Amino acid sequence: MEPLAWVVSMKKQMAPPCTDMSFSPEVHAFYGDGKTVVRKLEGFNASVTDRRVYLLTLETANKAEASLFEKHDAEAESCDVFSWTGDSLGNLPSLIGSSILSNRGVACIGEQTKALVTKYLSPLKREIGIPSPATTRAAFGHTVNRYKDEYVRANCYFLC
Repeated sequence: MEPLAWVVSMKKQMAPPCTDMSFSPEVHAFYGDGKTVVRKLEGFNASVTDRRVYLLTLETANKAEASLFEKHDAEAESCDVFSWTGDSLGNLPSLIGSSILSNRGVACIGEQTKALVTKYLSPLKREIGIPSPATTRAAFGHTVNRYKDEYVRANCYFLC
């Protein structure tokens, strides 16, 4: 198959919102103690309701967490949440960034990121049928709040 034909074929396989969002995902980093980061999330103008897959990675000096939210379609009222806790994310954030850059919106970046998270972070805990969060703070605030007095880096990925 010609490269251009493959691109067209891939775009036809993705749902319309996924096509647009996979071309323009967003990644935002917040630093500070957990209380400060939660305040930043409250004032942050990013919509999780428009995204099908979004991810929080959180790191401290000696601990890391990840929470990946996946709706089966962008308008779904519930989602599955995949979570992980460990010592370090390793090079996962860099791998996700490289994946976004090399993908260029061709394939579903949410599915690609989910595959990376599944490969590099195990075991993942999966919760099914969680009500879809309405805001970034609702999605990520509970995790960040566990670190209210620790200095953290929280990366928010708004994928497809």
